[in-house]
Amino acid sequence: MFKGKAGSLQFLKDLNLSVPGWKVYNHKTIISWGNSELYQLLEKALLNKNKNEVIQKAQDFVNSLKFPNFDFNKTSYAVRSSASLEDSPDNSFAGIFETELQVTPHDIPLSIKKVWLSLYDDKALSYCQDRELNWTDLQMNIIVQEMIIGEKSGVMFQADPMGKIHQQIIVAGHGLGQGIVDDQVETDRYIIENKKIVDSTLIAEPILNQPEIDQLVNASAKIAASTPFFMDVEFTFLKGQLFVLQARPITTLAPKKSIQIFDNSNIAENYPGSSSPFTYTTLRRGYAANLKNLLRFLGFKQDDWNHLDNKLDHMVASWGGNIYYNLNNWYALFTVLPFGHDKVAKSFNEMVGISADALMKPPQRSILQKLRIISKILPKFFSLYFFSKKNHQKYKRDFTALYQDLQGQYQNARHGFELLDLLAQIDNRFLSVIKVPLFNDFFSGLINRACRLLAVRIAGVEGEHMYNDLLSHKEDLESSKAIYSLIGLAQIVQKNNHIQEYLRSGSDPLKSPSEDFNERLKLHFDLYGDRSQWEMKIEVPTARENPETTVKLLLEYAKAGLNPAQQRKKEKEKFDAAKNKLQTYYFKKPLSTLLFSILFKKCTEAICFREDARFDRVRFKGLIRKSALKLGDVLVAKKYLEVKEDVFYLTYDEIMALNQDQYGIHYYKELISLRKKYQAAHSVVSLPDRIVVNDFTESLKLNQEVHLTNSNAVKGLPCSGGLIEAYCEVVTDLSLAPSLKDKILIADRTDPAWGYFFVGVKGIIIQKGSMLSHAAIISRELGIPCIINVKNATQKFSSGMKLRMNGDTGEIEIL
Repeated sequence: MFKGKAGSLQFLKDLNLSVPGWKVYNHKTIISWGNSELYQLLEKALLNKNKNEVIQKAQDFVNSLKFPNFDFNKTSYAVRSSASLEDSPDNSFAGIFETELQVTPHDIPLSIKKVWLSLYDDKALSYCQDRELNWTDLQMNIIVQEMIIGEKSGVMFQADPMGKIHQQIIVAGHGLGQGIVDDQVETDRYIIENKKIVDSTLIAEPILNQPEIDQLVNASAKIAASTPFFMDVEFTFLKGQLFVLQARPITTLAPKKSIQIFDNSNIAENYPGSSSPFTYTTLRRGYAANLKNLLRFLGFKQDDWNHLDNKLDHMVASWGGNIYYNLNNWYALFTVLPFGHDKVAKSFNEMVGISADALMKPPQRSILQKLRIISKILPKFFSLYFFSKKNHQKYKRDFTALYQDLQGQYQNARHGFELLDLLAQIDNRFLSVIKVPLFNDFFSGLINRACRLLAVRIAGVEGEHMYNDLLSHKEDLESSKAIYSLIGLAQIVQKNNHIQEYLRSGSDPLKSPSEDFNERLKLHFDLYGDRSQWEMKIEVPTARENPETTVKLLLEYAKAGLNPAQQRKKEKEKFDAAKNKLQTYYFKKPLSTLLFSILFKKCTEAICFREDARFDRVRFKGLIRKSALKLGDVLVAKKYLEVKEDVFYLTYDEIMALNQDQYGIHYYKELISLRKKYQAAHSVVSLPDRIVVNDFTESLKLNQEVHLTNSNAVKGLPCSGGLIEAYCEVVTDLSLAPSLKDKILIADRTDPAWGYFFVGVKGIIIQKGSMLSHAAIISRELGIPCIINVKNATQKFSSGMKLRMNGDTGEIEIL
């Protein structure tokens, strides 16, 4: 994108940002000012990689420089490095090269010498050695830039370098930025999300006011829109005006294209908390097969969705056992459409209850390609729309026949291979008939959004409430039938004290004193017994297996005196009021109201079909669970499992491989033991509803949590991630410091010279500092865990203590 600071400055200027004026003297120009023979000796030393000789020859050459007459008419300048490899996405050279500030025109030649010479000092050459960079590739261009004596300065990180890439961080202090980096001034820290301050750490009155923060956020948005990298942006304010001084990629974060967004909205309703490996892998496989079948069913050719690569195989993801949508892959799926993929994505957002995100760009297609896709899929769309009821009835017939067949096979299956075959059949055959309900799921989302928008257009702000009330009265919903069945049973319980006493005793509810109640409860379990809390998780017992929850609900319903007729009456009153309100708009907005009525009829039909098909999935889940538990009994008898429920800690592929020892079934007990420990560890971790990660290192942090359990625990500001345990060394004077290898360095504050001592240390704890201090910058560059702003660190800790420090959370514990 750009090379070095000079390229960055031009990039910023091209965005029409306020950048102080500058001139660049490139490496070749500076060489031309000196003795060519001395430079050849320097080149020879570079080829030999003789560090001491390079340092000496560079000094000899710099002494030979004869400068031209410069024309600088400002009072003060900054002389800055712009090395060939500096501030790149891979190598920042943070704290390596010299910068000279507030330089008078007279002293510019001397400052150019100092900055150019820093290319060949021990710090720079050691940095190149550590990163295996070729010394001969080093070139130093010099920037002479007008010096803005800012009143407030700092850096805005376009993403938290610790990995929270949905947050921007502003660090600001009074005066010049160099004072902040050198920890000579106190700083404020602001955390920005969606252009708003969500958190801040202030030293006193806020250093930046709201208009200044707005200027920064707007400038950052301009920069972000023009680069594939997350940047840190140096700034200063003079009399309220923002000057952007520099922008460089944050080297600890991968480019934006590697961002992955995971969201558990809607899916957490079916799979709350931690789910078993069997549930997750079965679900993931189901999504992949269903969507591929649906695409074929709609008339898409394989070539139309080749660009999805393996995305269809990973539409969901698991974090700490919690199941999330992989939004990147869902948005990629919508790009298969020849047009309108953005509207479909927005409908998807609305259907699952998530906020809008940056959508994926569709592949480039010619007009002919778009027309070909439309000609294939449009007839299928119209057929499914106009004959939705007929299609759904056919699906129900196919489903009922399939379910009865597989139920019969379950009754007869006894041996391990038979049960494996049954599990495969249940999965594969059900996936083959679910195409119409899947289309209906997407269709219901689209038409629901269209109806909602029409209602708002018709009735304004009241349209949203009117639309919700119109949806409230649906007697034929499968989910409602189960509820009303339970309310009807509760009415029997309410009128019969003997049943109430019996149910409270905890005895088998199907053996109560009332035969009529027992028959109706048995019928309820036969029809709805696969429904339960967390009903889609295969490892969770069904209501039929675990009737205690149903009994508890019955007693609560009976106590509340719920009445199905009254409940339906309330819903109908609400529906009738909304319907009457809608009719008043037939004269005011006849076309919109007529269109709404037509679409709403299809919308309610689609919603009913969606609920019906969801209940079918619950029944299939119950059949899978029963078959898996029967297989678990076989595996316990063969000593592969401790208890039959352990089968749910295996993945779908591991279970299917049982007939060939593909995954080493003799080690399944050990594997299951590890997975149980993993699940237990994550059961106490509360993960966010949305996870945004940038490369592996950031994603691994989600699995780290340290629980501080004693009074010796302290906390600071995390600025470089990692969890380590080591002995510490408190250093107040570098000249007296012992070996710091494999130790945690603790200091009051640091300057650039301390960078040498960071190599080899396991962690860094600093008493004072900011996100921009040398310790923070260099520790991130070297990948060393670092925590700053740890109050009284040099007094709290003593050399020789063993500490556990978490650079992701800022927590430190004395072990």
